[in-house]
Amino acid sequence: MTGRLRESTSKWRQVALTVTGLAILGTAGAAVGASFQESVGFPHERHQGLFPLCTGCHEGIAQGNPADYYPEPSACTQCHDGQQQQTVAWTPPADRVTNLKFEHLTHAMILGQEEDLAQYCAECHIRPGGERMAVESEIQFETCWQCHAGTDHQNDAECVTCHIPLAESGFSRATIESFVPPADHGDPMFLAEQHGLAAGENPQRCATCHTADRCVACHVDAGRPEIEAMAFAPEDMELPPAGARYPVPATHEDEGWLAEHGTQASRDACATCHTQNDCSACHVAPLLEAIETIPPLSQVVAPGVGVMPHAPESHESVFPRPRGP
Repeated sequence: MTGRLRESTSKWRQVALTVTGLAILGTAGAAVGASFQESVGFPHERHQGLFPLCTGCHEGIAQGNPADYYPEPSACTQCHDGQQQQTVAWTPPADRVTNLKFEHLTHAMILGQEEDLAQYCAECHIRPGGERMAVESEIQFETCWQCHAGTDHQNDAECVTCHIPLAESGFSRATIESFVPPADHGDPMFLAEQHGLAAGENPQRCATCHTADRCVACHVDAGRPEIEAMAFAPEDMELPPAGARYPVPATHEDEGWLAEHGTQASRDACATCHTQNDCSACHVAPLLEAIETIPPLSQVVAPGVGVMPHAPESHESVFPRPRGP
């Protein structure tokens, strides 16, 4: 932090601790010495005559020091001593559980605003057109969209710029279940054809809302690079249930697929959806080399498709032939 900003911050912090009076604070004439408990957070607007700069209290923001983001509660007693002002009971808010990756000072330095950081608080913490220190409990994300979002921040923005992976967020199950899926997830072909390509191109986008647990719930072959690039949830994170879904590829609908599939069988081609158990439902030992490379059900998390044994149309069989697709 520059010397000028440090001097300004220190100056207004001193003002905040020494200036008193009901008129300056903008409070109503409450009984002197009365006990008062804030229930809705700090009343910023009622203190706007006392703090010309936000860094008067939030000195750690300008210094990049999270330990000093909020003043010590004892600072309030300089005015709220039961004589000059009514006593108050205030404690700094608990750390926000978030997946945002944001540092005020670093962001200001990127924008070249580190010397005037205190002047830019309103951009994110006050609604457009709001009065000074009309601080909202929710961040005004519209400011972020001006640089990071384009028209649809879920699809146009680079997630890793502003977010940490879900596995590191500490989010509850309820919060995770409240996520709004990006628009491309609603495409009927997203699961069958598109999501794998998208994950290969940008696995960190997936990691913003998913952990590797979701991938291995479906993927038999969990050693794929895009899956290994994602982290598993920590033991204390409760995830929503992740059932396996296996859309039928278009190739499998072709007439004659069953008779010809062996010529195309390989771990890469089959082990996304099939375990070795699926193959051995029809194939008897000794198993073909391609089948031997596919993981068995006992070694994976995903259930695999679960193929029912049946014989080709040209064979008589005690097994029922499948009906329908």
